[in-house]
Amino acid sequence: MPDPSAEIRERACDWLILGPIVGFTTDAEVRVLAQPFEKHQGMLELRIAEAVEGVRFDHARQGYGPVETLGPVRRFPVSEYGAYATAVFVVPGLDPDTRYFYEVVPEDAPLDVAGGFASRQPFSLRTLPRSPEAFKFSFHSCNGLHKPPRGGRPTDMWKRLLSEAVEDPELHFALLGGDQIYADVIREEWLREWGPDFDPSDPGRDQDLDAVDLARGMAFLEALPDRYERIYRAFWRRPELRTFMGHVPCLMTWDDHDIYDGWGSCGDEDKPAQRKFFEAAAGAFDAFQFALAPKEPLSEAARCEREGHRAFSFMVGEVAFVVLDLRSQRNINSRTPSAVLGERQWAWFAAELAELERRKPRQVVVVSAVPVSHISGAVEYLVPNSTELHDDIVDHWSSRSNRNDQARLLGKLFRLRQATGANVLLLSGDVHVGTVGEILCDDPRFLLDGESAARIHQGVSSAIAHEAPSGLTAHFVRYLVRGEHVLRNSFSGRVDEVVTARNFSIVSVQANGAFRFNLFREGAEVPDQYYFSTQGGGGWSQRTSPAQDLFGGSGRPS
Repeated sequence: MPDPSAEIRERACDWLILGPIVGFTTDAEVRVLAQPFEKHQGMLELRIAEAVEGVRFDHARQGYGPVETLGPVRRFPVSEYGAYATAVFVVPGLDPDTRYFYEVVPEDAPLDVAGGFASRQPFSLRTLPRSPEAFKFSFHSCNGLHKPPRGGRPTDMWKRLLSEAVEDPELHFALLGGDQIYADVIREEWLREWGPDFDPSDPGRDQDLDAVDLARGMAFLEALPDRYERIYRAFWRRPELRTFMGHVPCLMTWDDHDIYDGWGSCGDEDKPAQRKFFEAAAGAFDAFQFALAPKEPLSEAARCEREGHRAFSFMVGEVAFVVLDLRSQRNINSRTPSAVLGERQWAWFAAELAELERRKPRQVVVVSAVPVSHISGAVEYLVPNSTELHDDIVDHWSSRSNRNDQARLLGKLFRLRQATGANVLLLSGDVHVGTVGEILCDDPRFLLDGESAARIHQGVSSAIAHEAPSGLTAHFVRYLVRGEHVLRNSFSGRVDEVVTARNFSIVSVQANGAFRFNLFREGAEVPDQYYFSTQGGGGWSQRTSPAQDLFGGSGRPS
């Protein structure tokens, strides 16, 4: 019987369980991750060749065509191996702003399709331009494929995002803002038979369980890594996700559902069984998501502060990106001053901000999986501890345990804005609604010349797949979220728009220092567009349709 690996395949993912997934990409290098079937473990290579000009995405074939290349197909071995037999390829020596065909296949796969590929339809990726003045990226969160709205298909918005991404030559990468999987079902199954007090280090002390149940509980905890892997397979093997992640560079942070609902805000995170959940979820996140992130910080000083968190940063031209980790150190019962980021991440963040003050970027994008300003802190007092919503409420930056981190974060960002003159944009997910707003500060220490108030913009895009609030719940959410929110010190938040429909966003970074936040909502043919600018005495946001786009890329006239 012939070896299946020696067969020509129709698709370039047929040798893989997951992937390929394109990660951090520059003008000369790209990271690609893949998880092979067991028979191909330790045998993979990446093949890549420059595409001819004029190739276009064929939705029927879910790839670019025609598959014609310039020059030979280059072959690269695995650069790094990770957990779950994942393989990461680091491919250097690429040309800027250039489209390539590529595939990840066994080393002994055929070489006689399209001049050196083993599949009739390889994947494709594109490098970034060198120091682009203007570009676009997508941002979305909350991939709750298991719970779409009634009458809606789980991947409807993914299909639309894919279409927008492959047809827009200015869109270069995607930021995924958390909850790329929903692993809640694992803990729900655990809690049906065992409790949070189960101690795997001393199971004999639990007198309520017999020997059989104790052994089953221990076996459940030992199998957690495999359970998380199965969740990734269930969510990420969908054709729409696989096509998007195989063609568009994806940089990802995590949120609570990547671990389980409410992680860090439930109050039992220090118990041994819950630490087992975190360790398993973190191992899976590191293998499937964090492995694709940039590995080098912006500053030398930050290299010493990379332990204990999964934040990362990078620059594209004159635009800085800082992606925070809101889960690794989050603990509502923390005895340290920081219940959200943790002191090691704060030290890393301070070093990166100092470097940004030196580099003086034109714009700064900060990703916080949970919106920095969303609801009033007073809501926490209205929700009893016993209700299902309690962990969602105390998870916000404005809750009692988190306000210190919130004020600390805003102080550092407004300081960065004042020192560099950069336009700062916060991007978030988590809340299953889209919102647009801003955070204001009238402290003279943070004002630019001529300003009466300093301004940081905030865009929230959630959820791309999970159902959004509807009916009375949607009205209640709008009532809680829209309007002014008094924060600590001299900070205040304001949310102007609340979108209760599934959504994703495409952010246009403009050469004049502005951002255009395009929010694509389910059921609307054209996106809502918001213009975020910081000029002279202040900034402004405006909701328009494409036909009403009055100012283009030139900014608001002074």
